[in-house]
Amino acid sequence: MGKKGNIMMAAVIISLLGGVSTVVAEDLAMVNSRVITSEELESKLNSLAPQVKTHYTSSTGKLEFLDNLITGEVVYQEGLRLGLDKDKSVLTKLEDAKREILINTTVEKIVNEKLGEEQVKKYYEDHKKDFKQVKASHILVNQEDQAKDVYKQLKAGADFSESAKKYSVDTGTKDNGGDLGYFTRGQMVEPFEEMAFSLKVNKFGEPVKTDFGYHIIKVLDIKDSKKFEEMNSVDISNVKRKMLNGEIEKLKKGAKITVHKDRVK
Repeated sequence: MGKKGNIMMAAVIISLLGGVSTVVAEDLAMVNSRVITSEELESKLNSLAPQVKTHYTSSTGKLEFLDNLITGEVVYQEGLRLGLDKDKSVLTKLEDAKREILINTTVEKIVNEKLGEEQVKKYYEDHKKDFKQVKASHILVNQEDQAKDVYKQLKAGADFSESAKKYSVDTGTKDNGGDLGYFTRGQMVEPFEEMAFSLKVNKFGEPVKTDFGYHIIKVLDIKDSKKFEEMNSVDISNVKRKMLNGEIEKLKKGAKITVHKDRVK
């Protein structure tokens, strides 16, 4: 068998093994010496958000998208001609974009390798107590003296919801009586979380200090952790978020990090 025959046989074997796609990219356009292929067009189409991609699914739509690629290529080449690829601000933006892409790709790799279905289930069963949900309201004030005064009024029988509307500086919750809705461990700052998860239903605690100010917290309801089989997509996402945060914390603990808080003004 000649050289040509060997090449053809190799192509058939590779195709049967699924090692190389047999779809040949076609040249769709040329901008100066730069070729835009069907493979590139499809790749860029597939990177679009689904609701955007639907606009370009027809032949007419793909022609429109191809024209967009041509326009972008023309402007890109003009930027090269002007030497903007060597501009300091452009290089900084490119480096920033590279960092963001690398960060996002690393997160995707962690998710794909360490947050599979069985791994998520095992993590949930091992940390089930962390997924108990608490529904709470709070009154947020800036000064400790005011927090103590409001707490004293509540102990004397003042209505918590009305007190939140009157005193709280949390504009996002004060009008609905300070209601924060349901949350699990890890969603609130630590002093707030510890108080909220230590209280019983319809009980409020003494003021606690966070970076936001002084909080008086009242628990409205408590939901025990669900069985894993009862969890919906939102619940699973919350578990994955905790798992991902845990993996990132491991990376931070393994890194040498120095923070000069006094210089942050």
